[in-house]
Amino acid sequence: MSQAKKITKKSTQVAGDDLVQQIFLDFESFEGDATDAKALGEEAWDLIIKLRIAQLGKEKATAAEKKQIAKDTKRTALNWDADDASLSTTQKLFNRLAAGRYADAIKLAESSVNEKTKTAKKIMQSSGKNGGEKKNEKTTEIIKKAIEYYKTNQSKWVGWGRKKAAAHELADKFPPIKFSTYQKHLKSLP
Repeated sequence: MSQAKKITKKSTQVAGDDLVQQIFLDFESFEGDATDAKALGEEAWDLIIKLRIAQLGKEKATAAEKKQIAKDTKRTALNWDADDASLSTTQKLFNRLAAGRYADAIKLAESSVNEKTKTAKKIMQSSGKNGGEKKNEKTTEIIKKAIEYYKTNQSKWVGWGRKKAAAHELADKFPPIKFSTYQKHLKSLP
């Protein structure tokens, strides 16, 4: 089965954004030769035309009308110049598909996906799980010290409402952590 078959008929039923995303994913995972690239590119372009026909509500149009829609879509894709920066890669992909430059379209999709993956990794490193832990390191350290203080001086607070009183004192003694944060942490302690 050729790589072109990876784009399924189900793809024709999805919205335009989903179709473009599916095309990018199929192109990014492409491992075939020039013949397979042509088949995959033609299949992607056919799906774009089918989607456009469906968007226009012309599924029952004559073959000549559908051919005209395909011609108009090709002309639009070849001349499309997106002003929106977020559409620039999609625009280039459509330009290449409409021009029959399928291998170039696949290379563009691969490089775009690879670049987005690299960018996402950088963002995760700076603000994701690892970055968040590093960012909150100071706060976590303050809370640890406050909890240790509470455990060491637990006898200081007695009776009902002792954790509330302790949370108030911890907020005063170990700023900038709020009373409510200390109260949440103390609830799980004996």
